[in-house]
Amino acid sequence: MAICGLAVYLSFVSLTMSLHLDVEEDFRGRMSSIIGMGFLSIGPLMSFPVGFFGDWVGYETSVFVSAIGYLVLSGLLAFLHWRQWEA
Repeated sequence: MAICGLAVYLSFVSLTMSLHLDVEEDFRGRMSSIIGMGFLSIGPLMSFPVGFFGDWVGYETSVFVSAIGYLVLSGLLAFLHWRQWEA
């Protein structure tokens, strides 16, 4: 659970940092509320498929796969974002 929590935290931090660097001052609050709404709505929407996956492969495996998936996804998003800044 700690790895999964760290992965979610790192993806949230990279998203909010890129938000505050790229968005104009007048729109930061609005964009932050949209991001917060997105993070709050992902739990209820993904609880059924993640629960089904956990029942299918087991609890420990599903937590490990979810954490690795979050890390890979946030790393890919960070790589694409930094590559955009270099070009």
